[in-house]
Amino acid sequence: MLYKGRLGWIQYMPLKRSRFGIKTFMLCESKTGYIFSSIVYTGKGTKIDTDFEHLGMSGQVVMSLMKPLLGKGYCLINDNYYTSPQLADILVQQYSTDTYGTVRVIRKELPPDFKKINNKR
Repeated sequence: MLYKGRLGWIQYMPLKRSRFGIKTFMLCESKTGYIFSSIVYTGKGTKIDTDFEHLGMSGQVVMSLMKPLLGKGYCLINDNYYTSPQLADILVQQYSTDTYGTVRVIRKELPPDFKKINNKR
């Protein structure tokens, strides 16, 4: 979110068109775009659910946003920053919540067979 004023927790996001701004995490409904919940990132002091510290920052964000919807038949679709095999296991096995998304090849928990890149076209 673009912001040009003075604020102590403005983030630099080099891949975004507006490189300086307020970093937010949002859980949105896919058809209408309705924002169900959001977290404004204020740096290390950001209040995120600490029950899921073992999942790392991205996993904590996902679980904090999804907490009221877990086990209610919803399906989570996320991009590669938030997707990890460990998070998928927890969502599916413990909370019966399906999840879809691409996975970064550099994820620690990714099995070696999945890290092989097939460049045949």
